[in-house]
Amino acid sequence: MRRFACREQIPGAAISAVLDRVILHALPRSVYTHAGLLPGTTLRSLDALHITAALRLEVDAVLAYDARMREAAVDNGLRVLAPGDATWPAQVTSRDALQGQPPTLPVLSRDVRHEL
Repeated sequence: MRRFACREQIPGAAISAVLDRVILHALPRSVYTHAGLLPGTTLRSLDALHITAALRLEVDAVLAYDARMREAAVDNGLRVLAPGDATWPAQVTSRDALQGQPPTLPVLSRDVRHEL
């Protein structure tokens, strides 16, 4: 976020106020192992961690605007949403097929740390 703020000339204090409300949790070793074993020659480390979390949490869809992340998510069986991005269909569930109705995205009100 700080790099984004720098590029967009957003005051550092505003970013600090947001980051002060973020809680970070250590991920179990098994998440890193799973992420490292995902297929794909162009899959980046952080994308692999996001995909692993989405798979383990059995989410309905992931939001992604990065082309490699979208491709990797679809390759791993995830539905990808990119609302407002004219270069990407509203939702994709496979490289070849589109579905007509947007999924219902769950609101995670429970503590999911132990599910990863």
